[in-house]
Amino acid sequence: MADNTIKVLHIIPPGNGYFGGIEAFLCGYYKNMNRSKFHFDFSFCGLNTMKIKMSSQLLKDSKFIEYNVLTSNKNKVYNWILLIQKIRENLRAEQYDVVEIHTGSPMIQAVCGLSMIGMHVEIKIAHSHARILLTNRLLPKIIGRICTKIIQVTYDKFFACSKEAGGIFGKRIVDSERFIIIKNAIQMDDFKFDENIRKHIRNQYEIAEDTIVVGHVARLAEVKNQVFLIDVFKAFHDKNSNSVLWIVGEGKCRSGIEKKVLEYGLNNDVVLFGKRNDVNELLQAMDVFIMTSIAEGLCISAIESQAAGLPTIVSTGIPEECRITDLLIRIPLERGALAWADEVGKMASLKNNRDYYEQIKSSGYDLKTAAAFLENQYNNIQKDLV
Repeated sequence: MADNTIKVLHIIPPGNGYFGGIEAFLCGYYKNMNRSKFHFDFSFCGLNTMKIKMSSQLLKDSKFIEYNVLTSNKNKVYNWILLIQKIRENLRAEQYDVVEIHTGSPMIQAVCGLSMIGMHVEIKIAHSHARILLTNRLLPKIIGRICTKIIQVTYDKFFACSKEAGGIFGKRIVDSERFIIIKNAIQMDDFKFDENIRKHIRNQYEIAEDTIVVGHVARLAEVKNQVFLIDVFKAFHDKNSNSVLWIVGEGKCRSGIEKKVLEYGLNNDVVLFGKRNDVNELLQAMDVFIMTSIAEGLCISAIESQAAGLPTIVSTGIPEECRITDLLIRIPLERGALAWADEVGKMASLKNNRDYYEQIKSSGYDLKTAAAFLENQYNNIQKDLV
C-alpha cells in the first residue's frame, strides 16, 4: 500500500445477518474509486455481514474485523462498554486516516464517537443511511437528545443520503457546511431499460404479455411494511386477476409475509424471490413498482426502479428527494390499501418509453460520478485538517 493512500475504516452496525443496503453501498462506491489512492477496511458491531464478498477481487486486500458485541435488538450496558473497548483495540492495532460510522442509530453513533476520543484518527465521519423513527416516549426522547449532543462534538463531518436521514445530527449540523449529502447512487448502465431483457425474463417465468407484474425490492423487515404491501396487492388483484407480485429480498419477516399470502389465497400469484444478484434484470420485467416503507433515509430501490423506467409508488415515509423523475408518486400509508390499489392500477396503465437513462444520470445518481465526489470529500477534509 502506497504511503499516500488514504486508509478508511468503515464501522457497520448490527444487521439481520444479511448483506444489506449499507454493505452494497460501500462495495458499489469502492468498486468505482481509485483503489491506489483509497483503501477500505470494514469492522462490524455485530456479525460480519460481508462474508459473501470477502473473497472477491474487489475486497481481496481489505480487512474484516468482527466485534460481535451488539445485536439488532436490545443491548445491555455491558455490550456498549465492550463495543468501546473493541473499537479502541482496533484503532490501536491499525492506524486509519478516516473512520466512518454507518448507521441511523443515534446510540451507536454516539457510543462510536465516544470510543474514538483520544485515539489517533484524523477524520471522524458520522454517516446516516436511515431516517430516525420519532417517538413520544419520554426516556427514548431524552436519550436521543443526549446522543445528538455527543454526536455533534465527537465527529468532524456528517454524511447522509438525504436531509431527513441527517436528522439524527440535529438541525444545526444539517444546516452547516459540515453536513454533506452522499447519494445512494447506482451503476446506471446496469439498469437502463432493455426490451430484450424484459422479454427474456418474462418468458423465463412464463409471464404473459398482458399480465401486470407488480414489483417490490427490499429487505424483509417490519420497517419495510411488506404485510401492508400484501394488503395492497390483494385489493389490486381482486380487480385485476391477471396480475402477479414479485418480492425480491430476504429477512426475518419472511414467515409473516408467507402466512399473509397463504391467508389471502395468493400463493400462486405472489413470488418471493429471496436475495438475488439480478435485480436489475428483474426490474426490466416489471410493470409498476411499490415501496410501502414506514420510514427510509432515501430508498435505493426506488432510484433503481426509476432508472429502469418503472412507474413507482412509494409511501410518504420515503423522502421527497427520492423523486428524481416524473415516474414517482408518494402516497400516505394512512390512505389505506384500497386507495393504494387504485393508484397501482393507474400507474400500471401508463405507457411510457422507459428510457430515463440521461435524466437520472444528470441528477447525480450515477455511481461513477458519485464515487468521484466522495473521493473529493475525503481529500478535501484531509486538506482542511492539515
